[in-house]
Amino acid sequence: MGIFLNTTNYSRKIKRTPIREPRKNRVIVCEDLDFLWDEPELLLLEKMWESGASFERITERFGRDPDEIFLALFHLAREDKISNRRGGFYGFVTKGFPEAEKNLLWIVPQKIFGLFE
Repeated sequence: MGIFLNTTNYSRKIKRTPIREPRKNRVIVCEDLDFLWDEPELLLLEKMWESGASFERITERFGRDPDEIFLALFHLAREDKISNRRGGFYGFVTKGFPEAEKNLLWIVPQKIFGLFE
């Protein structure tokens, strides 16, 4: 059985084929990960990424599984909210608590709640 599409010059028959076999033994992947993030957390993650914070520092700051941080960064990249940076994935600020990061911890929540308009 097929579907017929009418185009300007001809009709073409498209054959439907099953994409995959019926599912058996379903598995939920990454069930142990927390995929939920609050918007202020994502904004802070974005700012930490742009300021060059190391992946290790970001993971410590949020106290989350590194895979969850990776998935959040993946999400932000797909949304065009972060881009490539100096130092790549691992960043370029690896020690201490940079002054820029100290400021972010205070500024980001204030911007979200409209205190800086």
